[in-house]
Amino acid sequence: MSVASPPSTIVSSPVEIASLQSPSFSLIAVHTLKPSQNQYTEIILRTLGKLSGADGNKSNEDAGLEAVRKFLHEAGVGDSDLVLSDGSGLSRNDMINANATVQLLTFMSKHRYFAQFRDALPIAGVDGTLRTRMKGTPAGRQRAGEDGFVKFGCVSVGLCDHRCRRAPGFFHDAEQLPRRQCPAPVIRLTR
Repeated sequence: MSVASPPSTIVSSPVEIASLQSPSFSLIAVHTLKPSQNQYTEIILRTLGKLSGADGNKSNEDAGLEAVRKFLHEAGVGDSDLVLSDGSGLSRNDMINANATVQLLTFMSKHRYFAQFRDALPIAGVDGTLRTRMKGTPAGRQRAGEDGFVKFGCVSVGLCDHRCRRAPGFFHDAEQLPRRQCPAPVIRLTR
């Protein structure tokens, strides 16, 4: 009894059998920033590194961090204003000072993608990580930003749309209270 082997077919070039188009980055940003989806930020950082054409001596993460630093320099943020260790900001080594944050927001308010950036941020009292902050206050629904925790306190930084002005303002608030006791913050505006 002999078994015939199937004829071998050699494909000279790959054949695409399916493809999936990624959603626009502005939509990805909404699903990343509003809920503070840290896994997405790590993937975005590595993708940025891969797309930046880094040499073979750097990991995608290191190349991504280098690309982020370059963008922050263009925004006017200096090396002494921040420490970046990862894409999620979850490392205890990740730090950015308040002035650098305001500088970045100022830069972004004039950037060609400002509308997409603003729309991706959570809105106080409405959605994302700020849905319970400032709810029922005059500042609720009037600002978009990011919040987080620092040792023994709460911090929010972001954009504030004023009813009497067309240009966005910026807010930064911090409360030295235990996390479980963080009430609606006091806002200090910077222009």
